[in-house]
Amino acid sequence: SRSVTELAPWVVSLNPEIYQHGFLHHILQNKLGHWDEEIREFSAIAFSKILATQPIETIIETEILEDLVNKALNNGSTWYAPWDYVNNCEMKKKSFKFKYSFEDQHGALLTLNNLIKNRQVKNDGFKLLGQFFDENGDFYKTSMYNSDLGAHLRIVTFEIFRNLLINHPEQLNSSNFSSIKNIIFEALSYFKKAPVTKINSYSIVQANVPTLRQKMSDIMVEVMALLEQLTQKNEMQTSWGAWGPMGFALHFLVF
Repeated sequence: SRSVTELAPWVVSLNPEIYQHGFLHHILQNKLGHWDEEIREFSAIAFSKILATQPIETIIETEILEDLVNKALNNGSTWYAPWDYVNNCEMKKKSFKFKYSFEDQHGALLTLNNLIKNRQVKNDGFKLLGQFFDENGDFYKTSMYNSDLGAHLRIVTFEIFRNLLINHPEQLNSSNFSSIKNIIFEALSYFKKAPVTKINSYSIVQANVPTLRQKMSDIMVEVMALLEQLTQKNEMQTSWGAWGPMGFALHFLVF
C-alpha cells in the first residue's frame, strides 16, 4: 500500500514533466479496475496525490474527469465497426456500446470522491459531476447498483454527495438538494430487503451485509444532516415532512 500511496507520488514529484502523465494513465487503465478492493482504494488515493504534483493542461484534466465519470456511471462509449469487418461479416454497419465492470465503476467512484474531497475539481468539472444528480438516470436503475454488491457503489456515491456538500456547496442548487434527497429516500428501501446471498462469481468481493448496511446508514444520516444545515442556511424549502431529514432517516434505518 505504501508503494502505491507514497512511493509512486514521490517518484512523480522528482520530475512531474516526465512521469506524471504516464503514472496517471497507468492508474486509470490498470489499477482503478483491479479485482482487489484495497488496490482500488490505494490507487484512488495515489491518483489524487499524483494529479496534485503539478498543474496539467485543462483539456487533459477534463478528459480525465470525463473518463472517470463515464466509468463511474457506466456510460458505455460508442465504437463503430470498420467497413472491412462489416463486409467480411456480411453485416450492416452498426455501433457497439461497451459497458464497464463493477470494479471499474467502484474504482472510478473512489477516485472522484478523493478529487472532490481534496478540492481538485475545477468549475468546468462540476458540469460533468452534474450527471450524479439525475435521479432517473441509468446509473440508479442498473441491476448492479441495486444489488447487494452494489452497496459498495451506493456508499461511495453518498460519500461524493457528502464531500460536495462540505467542500463545494456553492456549486449546488435547490434542485441538486432535492435530487440527493430523493436518491437517499430510494436507498432506504435496501434496508427492508432480505440480504442477497448470491454474489457475482466473477468478483471476489464478498459483501459483508451487516457491516455494509451499517456503513451505508451512517453516511446517509450524515448527508441528510448536511442537507438540513444547508437548507436552513440558504432558507431553501424542501418537503422532508414533519420528521425532518435526520428524524426521517433514524425512523426508517432499523437493524
